[in-house]
Amino acid sequence: MFPCSFGTEIDDYYSEEKYDRIAILNALGAYYSNLGKVETNKREREEYFIRATQYYNKASRIDQDEPTTFVGKGRSSFSANWYLS
Repeated sequence: MFPCSFGTEIDDYYSEEKYDRIAILNALGAYYSNLGKVETNKREREEYFIRATQYYNKASRIDQDEPTTFVGKGRSSFSANWYLS
C-alpha cells in the first residue's frame, strides 16, 4: 500500500509537470478504487474508496477540466455505490 505522504512527494518531484501529477493521482485513484472493488471487509472497502476519492479530488484541484479525472471519479463513484450498498 502506498503511504499517504506520497501525494506531497508527487507535488515536490513533479512541481512543473501539471499533467504528470494529474496522471499519477488518477492512477492512484484507480488503484484504490480497484482495491475497494475486490475487498471483502466492508470497512476496508469504504476506506479504499475514500482514499480513491481523495486522489481524484486532488487531481481535480490541479485542473478541474481534465477529462481523465472525470472518468476516474465517475467510475470510482459508481463502483463505491454498487459495492457499498
